[in-house]
Amino acid sequence: IDTIVSDHRPHDKEEKDVEFDNASFGCINLQTVISALSECTEFDLNVVINALSINAREIASIVEYPIEVGNKADLTIYAPSNHWTFTNDLICSQTINTPYVGKELKGTVVGVINNGKLAFRD
Repeated sequence: IDTIVSDHRPHDKEEKDVEFDNASFGCINLQTVISALSECTEFDLNVVINALSINAREIASIVEYPIEVGNKADLTIYAPSNHWTFTNDLICSQTINTPYVGKELKGTVVGVINNGKLAFRD
């Protein structure tokens, strides 16, 4: 596997709140992509991290800045052994279209630093 994407394409509520056959494809999964992947028996954390980040940046020709003094940090802080339950109040989307609500998942993103600024903290 060279890369994995969450296919994050937000849809307006109007595109999802219709009859099933007329709804836009997809479900929210940006928040659960790495936890969902950890459910696979073939899950290898190093392969998944490389596919979600390093390889994806190379394929998309996105410059990767090394972690060095003076560089703005772009980091995801991940706790692979944390267990959590995905509940409605944790959804960061306009829709609630996901099979993971109420499910216990393993591995959590506990923080994101984007362009040197804290963008998310659990």
